[in-house]
Amino acid sequence: MTELAEHLGALMRRSGVGTQTLSKLTGVLRTAIDNWRDGTVRRPRRWEPLLRIARVLSLSREERGRSLRVASLGYWREIGHPRAAAYDGAPV
Repeated sequence: MTELAEHLGALMRRSGVGTQTLSKLTGVLRTAIDNWRDGTVRRPRRWEPLLRIARVLSLSREERGRSLRVASLGYWREIGHPRAAAYDGAPV
């Protein structure tokens, strides 16, 4: 199991939100969430879906940063996307 799979699974269990509900609330495909949770896909291609998941799961700034790190995406400031800085410290 990948670190992302373990991390995302733990967050979802803690929040009580299942894959189907998380997909519906975030717009992230259910199959993508399942693939991350079971380790089929080791890391997402983009950081935005993880931040949408972070919003729905009400993650703290530190938890959002850890989620991006375990997905091998780094901190949002380090991603290089012009909009990424807007997520630093702000509720997502």
